[in-house]
Amino acid sequence: QIEAFRAVMTTGSVTRAGARLSISQPAVSQLIAQFERHCGFRLFERQGSKLAATREAQALFLEVERMFVGVGQIARVVTALRDQTWG
Repeated sequence: QIEAFRAVMTTGSVTRAGARLSISQPAVSQLIAQFERHCGFRLFERQGSKLAATREAQALFLEVERMFVGVGQIARVVTALRDQTWG
């Protein structure tokens, strides 16, 4: 759900998010709907065929991006430890 949310935020489109994640547009829509139910608030306002991120989504996105940066750092440390280049 978080990856789908991030993909929609970064691509601006459920269809492009699906392509990025190699899943269908309906699957992305379902993940976003589940995430909205879990959060208890709307993440996107549907304006015809377009989505507009809510203020809540924009605030949440900042935290999601921080999380992904942290995960990237963990991956770099793992690689360094495996390649014995750490320290």
